[in-house]
Amino acid sequence: MLKFFEQTIKHFRTTGAIAASSDELGELLVTTGDIRNANCIVEFGPGTGVATKFILKYKKPEALFFAIEMNPFFVKATQKNCPEALVYHDNAIHLPNYLALHQKKYCDIIYSSLPWSLIEDKVQDNLLDVIQENLKDGGEFLTFAYIHGVYLPNGLKFKKKIEKRFKCVQKTKTVWLNTPPAFVYHAIK
Repeated sequence: MLKFFEQTIKHFRTTGAIAASSDELGELLVTTGDIRNANCIVEFGPGTGVATKFILKYKKPEALFFAIEMNPFFVKATQKNCPEALVYHDNAIHLPNYLALHQKKYCDIIYSSLPWSLIEDKVQDNLLDVIQENLKDGGEFLTFAYIHGVYLPNGLKFKKKIEKRFKCVQKTKTVWLNTPPAFVYHAIK
């Protein structure tokens, strides 16, 4: 917990959390999508691997799954907590390189724990372009948002952007016991 908070202080704009997500939020993020039928699953920003362990639990055995994490501390934390997970130390913007490495053209599902309300406008656009271009038609993008963050300027912009880019966007229930409380956006291309 202390190490996580240390990373938050050092890298607030890219971490965006004061504590690791709760298991309840991690499971809600993963099970809101159609993971059981997905053949290619990607996770952006796994942090300590809370959602990662649920992806590994619910995905079918033959499905390709990998995560992309910028912070080396969190790469190691995810690898320690989920040793069977493949975690690349890189920026999510480079997703196409990793899909090509695995001879995949598109993903079925992209899960994200990125702090969208703290991400600059142009970077949001670039990441959303990568997500949209690398999801198959009918593919799913799932990300969580802290309830206070949706009222920040970039949180409001993010909501409008995904509603404009995806044919269907829904919000889940709020996980009140998460620190801070959060919900999941479920977007379908």
